[in-house]
Amino acid sequence: MSHNNTESTKKLAELASETRFAGPLWLREEVGALYAKGEVHTGPFSMPLLRMANFDKLSLPSENRNLRMLDLCCGSGVTTHELQVLLQQQGLEDKVDLVCGDFSAGQLEYLDKRIQRMGWRNTVTRQMNAERNGEPDMSFDHVVCAQGLMIIPDSQAALQDCYRVLKPGGTFALSVWYTENWILDVRDAVAQLPGLPNWPQTSLELTNSWAQGPWEDPHYVKSMLHRRGFVDIDVQTKIIMIPLKDAEDFYEVYDAFIEWVADRYWTEGERKRCKPLLRDAVVGFMERKYGRGRPFSIEKVCILGTARRPGCRTERASALSDAECSPKVEFADQKYEYKIWQIEYITSVGL
Repeated sequence: MSHNNTESTKKLAELASETRFAGPLWLREEVGALYAKGEVHTGPFSMPLLRMANFDKLSLPSENRNLRMLDLCCGSGVTTHELQVLLQQQGLEDKVDLVCGDFSAGQLEYLDKRIQRMGWRNTVTRQMNAERNGEPDMSFDHVVCAQGLMIIPDSQAALQDCYRVLKPGGTFALSVWYTENWILDVRDAVAQLPGLPNWPQTSLELTNSWAQGPWEDPHYVKSMLHRRGFVDIDVQTKIIMIPLKDAEDFYEVYDAFIEWVADRYWTEGERKRCKPLLRDAVVGFMERKYGRGRPFSIEKVCILGTARRPGCRTERASALSDAECSPKVEFADQKYEYKIWQIEYITSVGL
């Protein structure tokens, strides 16, 4: 993989700086290692999502070719790893071509090393903008986007592009947040810092600060999949208790998340005054609540969704082209879409 395209890198940097919450973080060289620490938080939802999408029971194409899959917003490779487990269990390591896409060069470099270390076959990384990923139309049999769609600056454009690159009959699998309960303990710890610096008071406040659209709402997720033209939509919530060794482990896992919130919420003066105190405040609070050196768990809830691009890719219709099989779906202009949805939602609930 080459990261030497200066113009492409510049555009990706501009994209990252546009994110409303944590964009610049993804440009840091050490982001791969930082994000990998958080896999304890995000990883447990990957296998349930892949099984929900029936990726543990993959069918090979009737044509003489490999199955093609895209792991979008792959990060450090937590979902990539779980996909590899399923491919090995099915004996399909040489029958599936897996593309891992992300705009963060740091994460892709980390994943490149992971691919080499693990010996994963037919697996490549590709730097891409999820809103316009650059892959050909109808080029993937399946697409998965785990824990990423909600923080893409234009998540609707990204969702549309996922539809575009799917072959007719292909499956799209996604996971997004529902509740981020770690924020509550950190909120109570931060309240003990001098000057009472601001902090999200609820999970909803945190996610609203970060996302474009209410992706923590299962109905919204289902509605957006339907609007994009997907069929056979299944949206569920999944509760998992995240095991942590002790208070120190909690901070190691959530370190990057905590840093993002502090940078978003605090003034320059608060950052200078409180950041040096933050780790001790959080660890101390967690030790008082859960016990020093004792394990505990934090509840995390995610939304898992699967859907299919309509089409007729069956043995009976295999002679037809992908374009012939796939119904044409017209998409509305994206510029005002979220604002229009907000108005419609507020009107419907009578706010």
